[in-house]
Amino acid sequence: MKMEKSVSMKGGQYLGEISALCFLNLPSSISPLPFLLAGSGSQLLLFDINDTRLINSFTVFQGVRIHQRCLLYSMKIWGHHFNDLRIASGTIFNEIVVWELAQHQHSQYLTSNENDPNSMPTFQDVHKFDGKYYQAKVVSRLSGHQGSIFCLSWSTDGTTLISVSDDRSARMWVVDMEPDVTDDLGKLQGPYLAGPILFGHSARVWDCCISDSIIVTAGEDCSCRVWGLDGKELRIIKEHIGRGIWRCLYDLNSSLLVTAGFDSAIKVHCLPTSSAFSGKSVKELDERKAEVLQICIPNSSGHAGLMDSKSEYVRCLKFASKDTIYVATNHGYLYHAKLYENGSVEWTELVKVTEEVPVICLDLLSEDLSNLSLGVEDWVAVGDGRGAMHVLEVQFCDGTPKVAARISWLAEAERQLLGAYWCKSLSRRFIFTSNPRGLLKLWRLSVSVSDDGVRSCGVHLIASFMSPFGARIMSLDASYDEEVYPYF
Repeated sequence: MKMEKSVSMKGGQYLGEISALCFLNLPSSISPLPFLLAGSGSQLLLFDINDTRLINSFTVFQGVRIHQRCLLYSMKIWGHHFNDLRIASGTIFNEIVVWELAQHQHSQYLTSNENDPNSMPTFQDVHKFDGKYYQAKVVSRLSGHQGSIFCLSWSTDGTTLISVSDDRSARMWVVDMEPDVTDDLGKLQGPYLAGPILFGHSARVWDCCISDSIIVTAGEDCSCRVWGLDGKELRIIKEHIGRGIWRCLYDLNSSLLVTAGFDSAIKVHCLPTSSAFSGKSVKELDERKAEVLQICIPNSSGHAGLMDSKSEYVRCLKFASKDTIYVATNHGYLYHAKLYENGSVEWTELVKVTEEVPVICLDLLSEDLSNLSLGVEDWVAVGDGRGAMHVLEVQFCDGTPKVAARISWLAEAERQLLGAYWCKSLSRRFIFTSNPRGLLKLWRLSVSVSDDGVRSCGVHLIASFMSPFGARIMSLDASYDEEVYPYF
């Protein structure tokens, strides 16, 4: 009988920032957009971009931070066959070294002294592969940067290399089909010519990628910049906060740009097609953007200058549809906002949920009752700082939202209620709550109407689930298969 081997890998501490990104292309019958793999600390995270859903996470190794001097800061490989491989490596000495594998005719080769732990490889090693011997050969040493080389990226055809550096710049290196090795520059850089220098970032540039007609860079200044192959800056994207954007990734087929920052956030942007960028300046592209609607909650519209501790501000919001928002504030108010195409907003104050304590969490479940000629009915769940949950049934009479029923109960101790989660598959009869330690509670709600038209509401604790990780639960879903899927 064939035995199966089971391997269990020890997990380490989650280290926070996103340090690697990769697209996972699937057949169009499975998903029209590629899946996204993100590496963070000791975990791999798999996302479905189509509905912004975390599919799964994998603990792959114990996360360790290493602080030591390293010769190579970056490396990228290009090639579709072993004989065509090109390896570009960026050093802390402001230089890019490009290697290729040359076939060697002899089996004799030099090796470093294995008995001397301080010895370094000579890079003259000859290695056997598929019955042939190959030797690593330096073909170019590219100089120009004034800082360490943090990242490199090859074009799909291998004719262009992009580098980003500690000196706040990105540089293009283009293959010269007819290199002149008679001058000093040709001897130094080999078959590569220095292309445009991309200046625009105000701090170190961490990552880069190149497509058929655009270059994308991401830096410590929390900006992601899109450039043309002529070096012209086309677009600036600033969506992250904190200490910068660590990774950027662009998929040509879907025109999706993904950025990941030190804020542990992953942002997905849909860029114009490559042809739309051609010859366009930053100003011209900015004019193509959709107009952003700016609105203020009713009690803040009269404020001028800086806000203070007594000012009212938004704590939570949820979209019921593309033109309808529910907004909860730190003063305990719940608002319904109707957005119109002309930029106007119709605010409705539904209820003051709490007194003198802020709203902590909010979730929304909309039910389509058109088959009963009742239109849409919204169920809004609001949790406050005292640990109380409030569920509101919002009905619409001639388009005006009104609270038809309200259920309130104490779900947690003071300052221990963190989240409230509806699950569409369970409908409005059930709702989950969570606390900071990862404890989930499942509640059953009941709303009944007596023969004389009196409505009565009740709530019952059905079950509690304690997370083995002891971590905050950030989102949740459940199914009728008696399974709960929390995401931390």
